[in-house]
Amino acid sequence: MDRLDFDVTKIKKVPIEQVRVNTWNPKKTDTPEYEKVKKGIQLKGLRGAIIVRENPDESTTYEIIDGHQRYTASKELGFKELYIYNEGNINDKEAKELTIWYQQQVPFDKIDEAYLLNELVLEYQETLELPYTPTEIAEMQELANFDFNQYDPTAYQEPTDDEGVKTLKLVLNENAYNVIMQAVTKAQQEADNISTERAVELICADYLGG
Repeated sequence: MDRLDFDVTKIKKVPIEQVRVNTWNPKKTDTPEYEKVKKGIQLKGLRGAIIVRENPDESTTYEIIDGHQRYTASKELGFKELYIYNEGNINDKEAKELTIWYQQQVPFDKIDEAYLLNELVLEYQETLELPYTPTEIAEMQELANFDFNQYDPTAYQEPTDDEGVKTLKLVLNENAYNVIMQAVTKAQQEADNISTERAVELICADYLGG
């Protein structure tokens, strides 16, 4: 059955100072994407309501659920008012769920999204309603829990300018990294201690050759 949950009576125009950003929003405002959003609003205006809830700490009237970038851009452009769609007096769990649902229309940073989703899963366990399969949720939790500090930044070499030489940089979880390094070590041992680069090439060639 189709489900249409949109109530036009929840749309209203409010002073921009009555609205604030939330503390968990995974959208950033220092990206090329944000600059495009800002430029679009500057050229065509703000076309669409900012999704909000009633602010639980009462420092302002409303807290943003979705529309952080559009709100920030509008504020920087000097807007005094904006349209909101008020989801009402909902709790943190519902607000964060809605942030994830709304982001399907405009994807945000996957790592920050993974952190938010992992926080929800840990706090609310099996009661969540999210647009992801259990496998996708598990993968995002793995990303959120991945230790990016395990890599030595000094081990990365800047791309060379030599003709015909390219640099490949991968970010892997620990299990994938261990599997690849075991395969590289085995290839090096079987081919008289060749370089890591040559070992990776041989492994890939063997895979392609069936």
